[in-house]
Amino acid sequence: LYHSIGEFDYYRASELKETFKQIIKEDLREYIPKISVPTLLVWGERDLAIPVSDGKYMQSHIKGAKLTIVKGATHSFVTTMPNVFLENILPFLEK
Repeated sequence: LYHSIGEFDYYRASELKETFKQIIKEDLREYIPKISVPTLLVWGERDLAIPVSDGKYMQSHIKGAKLTIVKGATHSFVTTMPNVFLENILPFLEK
């Protein structure tokens, strides 16, 4: 599945694949509303691994959270488009 959508985190996990599977199947929804620090969610518009709807859910359940959706970006845009990622997070971090 990950290979077919162009996301290779699972394959890169090598001997940690079982740990990776356990982590990604963990349901963390009960913890999300407990986040009380300023939160910026930066999501790729074309993220096929974790859909934008998950980011919208998190934004609506974290008090005061801001969601920024990066047009045309995929799940791995942090590494493929680092300048775009930095442009989105630096103003938030400078506050």
